[in-house]
Amino acid sequence: MNPVYAIQADIYNTFSEIITRGQDEESYKREQARIQNDINRLKLVRDRYACNTLMTSMFCNVMLRKMCLAYRYEGILYCTANNVPGRPNTDYLHTLNLTSDQWNSLKQFHVWISTGDVYAPVP
Repeated sequence: MNPVYAIQADIYNTFSEIITRGQDEESYKREQARIQNDINRLKLVRDRYACNTLMTSMFCNVMLRKMCLAYRYEGILYCTANNVPGRPNTDYLHTLNLTSDQWNSLKQFHVWISTGDVYAPVP
């Protein structure tokens, strides 16, 4: 099998697994480093470019479509998406009429929409 096809299949399978399990940022970084080592071993620059582009686009797709932003207020995470299991949405926070400074001071997290698990805090 062409090594590029093998790496592309690995990227797809790895991201599918990450999405299904709702893994955290550290798990993703371990998998990303493993795949990046495989990509770096490719001889042709165009092959490395193609695999890096696929990995970047897959990660962006996951961040946009599979995760949402959550705010922690009084120890509870309120998600911006309406369909996160086990997590309330931010409608309650909007009823509090918080100022912009109060919103900005709330701790933010990336949360998996499918499971409600925290991926990582927003820096």
